[in-house]
Amino acid sequence: MNQSQLTFAQPAVPMFEPFVDEEVIAQFLHLESRRILQMARKNEIPAHPIGNIRRTWRFRVSEIEAHFSEPSTKHAGARIRLAVPGTQERQ
Repeated sequence: MNQSQLTFAQPAVPMFEPFVDEEVIAQFLHLESRRILQMARKNEIPAHPIGNIRRTWRFRVSEIEAHFSEPSTKHAGARIRLAVPGTQERQ
C-alpha cells in the first residue's frame, strides 16, 4: 500500500477550539466589550475566568453561539403595564 492510498478520517468538528477575548465576542454579538465583561461577571453568558485577583475572561465562540441560539424560558415575553390602573386589556 503506497502513501497516496492512505486516507485519514477528518473529524467533523475541530477537536480544539481556541479561547478568545471579549473583543472578538463583542464583534460577534455587535456589542461593546465592556458589556461582554459585565455579562461574564453576572454569569449571563458562558465564560471562563482566568486568575484570582484580577480576573481575565476568555470565551469560546461555539459556547456563545449555542447560548444565544437556545430558546430562553426566563424571558417569555415583555408585558407592558396598563396605562390606566383598574382597566382591562382588550382581547
